[in-house]
Formats: sequence, structure tokens, C-alpha cells
Amino acid sequence: MILIISGTNRRNNKTVLVAKLYEALVTDAGETSKVLSLENLPDAFLHPDIYDASHHEIENIESEYLNPATKFIFIVPEYHGDYPGILKLFLDVVNVKSGFQNKRAALVGLSDGRHGNVRGLDSLTGVLHHLNVAVLPFKVNISGLNKELDELGNIKSEATLNRMKNQVKQLIAF
Repeated sequence: MILIISGTNRRNNKTVLVAKLYEALVTDAGETSKVLSLENLPDAFLHPDIYDASHHEIENIESEYLNPATKFIFIVPEYHGDYPGILKLFLDVVNVKSGFQNKRAALVGLSDGRHGNVRGLDSLTGVLHHLNVAVLPFKVNISGLNKELDELGNIKSEATLNRMKNQVKQLIAF
């Protein structure tokens, strides 16, 4: 199973729309997938004692999403030139040994600006390597996101859509 992580907890975000597009691409490629939107994380993730206590909500996410996943697609919006703090907190709190170690990931950067979160993906790559996750070298950076998505949340640009399809194909073979 490929887990697609929508890497923000901002309400009504466009990141989850891109995650759902990737879910359809994975399905079209003959693989199974799930989307985990950090927008829907339980309140336990924001509790002050999160690092000191075991919370069943976190264990549920690990057992339902992380542990069964063999690969990941991180959909990562740009927040101040990097990736969102909630994604960092998520990686800090979950059990990385059972959830992430020795698995593989593809990264997708999103921004309204020109660079599609290049710096954020570089930063996240370093963290994932530290967690012993192999990162697919081919990254998709979607810049000008507001112009790339139509009113239904579909990608307008055929070139961008082809890059996304190519990335999914490479991840499956990775």
C-alpha cells in the first residue's frame, strides 16, 4: 500500500486536492493507496505532553496508515520557505522504526510562488534520510498552484500531469 500524506493541517487546503489526484494516479497504475490528511489529525498531536505519553489516537494512525504502508508520497506545501511544522511534529511523534524505517518515499512540493517548495523538499529529504527512508530522486515541484488547479481541483497543465504520472511509475518501480 502506498500512503499519500497531505502535509498540512490548514483547513480547506489545496494540498489534499493534489493528494487525491495522486491517489487516482496510483489506482490507475494498479496499486492500492490511502490518503492521510494531517488536517484530520486527532487533538492528541497538539497536546503538550505528546512526547511523554502514549496516546491511543497516535497508535491508531500508526497501525491503520503507517505500518501497512510500504511506500509514501508526501504532498508538501511551502510554509515560509520550508515544510509545515505539523509535518515535522508528525514525524517527531510517531514511531518511526515501525512506520518509516527501510521504506521508500516520493516527494511533491507545492507553492503559489515560482519554485514549488524546492527548499522545503530538500529539508524534508534530509530528515527522511535520517529516518532511514529512501527518497526517490525524481521530485515533482508544482509552482503557481492556484493557476495549476481548475475549479474542480484537477491539474490543468498536461506537462505537470505527465510529471506526476511519471513519478508514480518511478515510485512503484523504486
